[in-house]
Amino acid sequence: MIANQFQKRSVRNIEFSFGVNKTQRSILKYLKKWLPSFLKEIDSQFQCTAKEDDVSEQLMKFLQKRMKKTDLLINLDRSWGSDFQFTTDMMGLGEKPIFLMEAKRLPPTSTHDYVHHHNKSGGISRFKLERPGFGKHLTSSAMIGYVQKKGFDHWFEKVNTWVSSLIEESSQGSELHWSKDDMLIEVEKNQMIVEYTSTHVRVSEEPICLTHFWLNMALPTK
Repeated sequence: MIANQFQKRSVRNIEFSFGVNKTQRSILKYLKKWLPSFLKEIDSQFQCTAKEDDVSEQLMKFLQKRMKKTDLLINLDRSWGSDFQFTTDMMGLGEKPIFLMEAKRLPPTSTHDYVHHHNKSGGISRFKLERPGFGKHLTSSAMIGYVQKKGFDHWFEKVNTWVSSLIEESSQGSELHWSKDDMLIEVEKNQMIVEYTSTHVRVSEEPICLTHFWLNMALPTK
């Protein structure tokens, strides 16, 4: 189970009386519960045509409403670091987020943008490279994919093919190490949403576990 992957992980320099890992698991449970409702609330034409930033803006507003009854806060930051930053009411200004989520369109805005392409970092590789704002202090976070064309199986195969190519490059001495652990593994799927998981070795810190939630934006919901 996904939850078990977090039980023995820790986040240094951040302490909560109720536990960081428990909070991260709660966020994943909330996302899994709420994301299908998000699809039902937005216009189907918007789903298929909207730009990545526009979808993320709507998703942030949706999640903010759902989180009013929790101790969680969420911000959308397009200027620095990952797209969605989760914090708690217990944290003061300037404190690091407890959880992050990076958003990507599928098809990607640019080639292989979900993963990595040559010297251009992508969603996954920014976590691996410990880029500023991509949770160097964390050992679990998430990515969300807005599937606007084709389907889950198509992009699952594509993403893992891109990772396979990077594994081959890594075996030939590329600077960033890639292995089979970087490939997505399916956890659960239905017509509206699919969940994957992957684990990624980083430059200096412990590996980070990413949960991937992909939304079927091309599915008529109204």
